[in-house]
Parts: sequence; structure tokens; C-alpha cells
Amino acid sequence: MYKFLTKSKLAFSLVEVLITLGIIGIVAALTLPPLVQNYRAKQRATQLKKVYSELNNAYIAVKEADGDPSTWGGVQQYDAGTHKTFAENFRKQMLNIVTRDSNPTDASFVLSDGTRLSFRIISPSCTWWVAGKSCGRIIADLNGDKRPNVYGEDQFGFYITKEYIRPNGSPEDKINVFCTSYDRNKDSYWGAQKGSGCAYWLLTYENQDYLKCPELLEKTGAHSCDEAKNLDK
Repeated sequence: MYKFLTKSKLAFSLVEVLITLGIIGIVAALTLPPLVQNYRAKQRATQLKKVYSELNNAYIAVKEADGDPSTWGGVQQYDAGTHKTFAENFRKQMLNIVTRDSNPTDASFVLSDGTRLSFRIISPSCTWWVAGKSCGRIIADLNGDKRPNVYGEDQFGFYITKEYIRPNGSPEDKINVFCTSYDRNKDSYWGAQKGSGCAYWLLTYENQDYLKCPELLEKTGAHSCDEAKNLDK
């Protein structure tokens, strides 16, 4: 009898088990999404750094083979052939692309890691006032054609000048200096392309906290939500 009572006291009832599981579920619901979001941001930062490095290396080879964009004979920013030349010159110098078709059908191609690179010449003479007389820009969509296809989430831009490639949102930019322009409630130069200045932020701070607390980040000048909360106390 004594042994039976002891075993009974040591056992959990069904109600107690369900309550425990419920508590675990609540804790998981509160903690897992931020952890997953932070992990995904770190992954994107790592991937974007790799893409940026490959673009810089390719541009060195492009200039040696074909010169800078001002020498490519571009017509104007709405000419499809001008953009295709831009893409093809880079395509020839990048090793890890999915296809090496010498006749691309558009001004973009996909890397082996799934990143789609899209190329656009804005100023064939490289006198576009944004980013210090830039020639155009390159958009890196880290997950290719998969959604959400949104600037600041999976799409990130780079300006190209005669000398170098620089991520959008750099301090040298004339517009979209702060990635907090991601805030969709604010007007910006890019209009529907808000968030296009987030490449520099992700590369430098390795987070996408501008998706979580843009107003607080802009108010405090912090580079993460935790830092912003501490400064805002």
C-alpha cells in the first residue's frame, strides 16, 4: 500500500501534462519567431557579403576587359540593349552562375546559390548624381524569383561608378542614407521602392531590425532594436 501511494504521488495527471505542454507552447510561440528572424537575417547578411565580394572581383575583371560603363556605348536608361550589355559584361567574368549562355535574353542572371542579379544602367556617361556620379545599379534578389521580392527583405541594391561598386544606403549616398526609409508610411525618393537603401545596413550591422522597429531606430540612431530600446529609456 505504501509503495502504491508513493508511485501515485510521483506520477503526473493528464491535466498537469496538458498544462505543462500549454506553457511550453506559449513560450515557444513568444521566443521562436524572433530567433528564426534573427537567424534568417544572419544568413542573408552572409549571402549578401558573398555576392558583394563576387561583384567587386568581377568588376575588376570587367574594367580590364571592357573598360568602365562610360565606355560601353550605352544609349540611355530606357534602352534594353544598354542594360543587356551591362549584364553580359559581368556575366562573362562571374564563375558561379547557373548558365553561361553568351546570348542572355534579359539584363539578369542567376548565381549558383540562387541569387538573381539584375543590371540597369541609369547614366551611360556615369554622371548620375546619386552615389557620386554613378553609372547605374545592380539588384541582388537573394532567393531568386521566390517571394516576397521586396527591397530590404530579400532584395538589395548596389550602385556602380567608374571606380567601384557600393551598397545602397552607404553614407556617401545622396538619398536613402538611412535604412529606416524602409518605413512604408514615409515618402521617399524611390516611392514604391522603399527599403532600397538597406544593403549597407545588412552588410554592416548584420541584422534586419529595420523590419521590426524602424521608427525607434530612426529616433535613436541605433543599429538594433535592443540598442534603441536602451537609448530610449
